[in-house]
Amino acid sequence: MNGNSFAVGQAVQQGWLAIRRHPLEAIVGTLVLFAVNLAMGVLEQIPLIGIVFAIAGLFVQPALTGGQAILYLNVVNDNNPQIVNVFDGFKKYVEFLGVFWLWFVIGVICMIPAGIGAGAMTAVLMVCKARSTSSILAGVAVLLPFAICSLVLLILAGLRWLFVYQVVADGLNQGRVLEAFRVSSRLTEGHRLRLFLTMLVLGLVAIAGVLACCVGLLVTVPLAGCGVAWVYMQLRPRIAPPIPVVSEAGPPPPAAG
Repeated sequence: MNGNSFAVGQAVQQGWLAIRRHPLEAIVGTLVLFAVNLAMGVLEQIPLIGIVFAIAGLFVQPALTGGQAILYLNVVNDNNPQIVNVFDGFKKYVEFLGVFWLWFVIGVICMIPAGIGAGAMTAVLMVCKARSTSSILAGVAVLLPFAICSLVLLILAGLRWLFVYQVVADGLNQGRVLEAFRVSSRLTEGHRLRLFLTMLVLGLVAIAGVLACCVGLLVTVPLAGCGVAWVYMQLRPRIAPPIPVVSEAGPPPPAAG
């Protein structure tokens, strides 16, 4: 398999192999992220001041998501991964913040059809003053095509700009937020159907951790994250030279001359 291709099942396999090489960093790093997000969620429930923590979370989460991308890339590339990598997103805070909020805007745009459908459904229910089963079904029938349209738009956008966080973590965006989206678009071009199947499988793997009383998430989430990072590295040579791998034995000796 060349550097510009990948197999769906191989993403799971390579994600698992990456975790086996660096289990402490991958699993504990993920646990730290879970703990931080849990703490933020608890703080948001505090009366009166909870809203302050909720707003703060909107500005902290982009860096944490970026740190997660950095950690998993380091794990996959054997690039001296460390648990504290989960906080390295703050080193590129402005870039990750820009990516986060641009993604938010894209998501809102994609949800416009669903919003129109919800309005149309409300209008139908208002016309049918009696909330009978038939009127509710009519409202749902009106909403459904609009909701499907939004879902399709979200999937298409998600596949096109799947790797924006990895691109920023890798530095291929040259410090520009819009460049991260452009690079991701080039990376995923021609591979989006396979990426859809891969993300579906990795998503099911991540969710499977819930079956083990949620403890399994500490393995399945980093496995999925490393799988995404591995796929990114397979497509990366399309626009950038491959990252050289130096063996543990060191570089070869100079030729005798």
